[in-house]
Amino acid sequence: MRLVGRVFSALFTVWLAVTLVFFALRLLPGDAVQAQLIQSGASAEVIAGRRAQQGLDAPWPVQYGRYWLRFVQGDLGYSLFDGQAVTDLIFQRLGPTLHLAGGALLAGCVLGLSLGIVGGINSFFSPAARIIINVALSMPIYWTGTLAIWLFAVQMRLLPSAGEDGLPGLILPVAVLGFHTGGGIGRAVETSVRENLNADFVRTARSKGLPEALVLRRHVLRVGLLPVITVIALQTGFLLGGAVITESLFVRPGLGRLLLDSTLQQDYPVVQGITALTAAAYTLLNMAADILYAWFDPRIAARV
Repeated sequence: MRLVGRVFSALFTVWLAVTLVFFALRLLPGDAVQAQLIQSGASAEVIAGRRAQQGLDAPWPVQYGRYWLRFVQGDLGYSLFDGQAVTDLIFQRLGPTLHLAGGALLAGCVLGLSLGIVGGINSFFSPAARIIINVALSMPIYWTGTLAIWLFAVQMRLLPSAGEDGLPGLILPVAVLGFHTGGGIGRAVETSVRENLNADFVRTARSKGLPEALVLRRHVLRVGLLPVITVIALQTGFLLGGAVITESLFVRPGLGRLLLDSTLQQDYPVVQGITALTAAAYTLLNMAADILYAWFDPRIAARV
């Protein structure tokens, strides 16, 4: 029954996200068809005919019903801007975003775990680790990205600043996005490690004469890293938001750049398709995190 409830919760999340975007976009004046044809000098009759052809002249509830009727059949519609299938557009841009998000998640996990452990154990380097975590959490991505471009691309000329394919062009955007992803992970690890350092089971382990390094590895980290699983899943879900800024700043093709361009163009079907994909990925990642949490901690297995 709990599994059924989680499935319904995931479906509700996707429905709510797409519904909010559906009506929010239509509250804005104009649409992609109207803006495109006005720029080309088309008459009002031509614009009205094209909008009727796309079904944009129908009342919002009718458009909403038609959209979900196609959605449940796996049809995300066609771009109002260039007529391409939304599914094709998404798959064309999915690869670069997965490379960016995957690399940023790996870098963020390594950085966040390292900073969190160092910051939580009250060592000589703990203050420096906490400062880096605070900077990663408080500094805007666009500022960090601009600084990275200025330093490594303009001044030192070590890496390309924009538009490069392959590994060299991926290093800077991955480093920038991974740095901010690692801030959230590091804060969770630091808090968890600091709370468990003085727990009863840790004091018992110390009383047995175990070395401090063994106590930290076998007892503090084993328990302290469990809550981080959920944080990593949340950070993965939020990577698309960071990808929008990062891909735009580094002029990289991807879902984030496509989402930004489609929003500015009021290309309803594309924005709705990307929103549905993001919401589905977000809910699936959280379900996977809950399952992993239960697997590592049998005490809560019955809750999943």
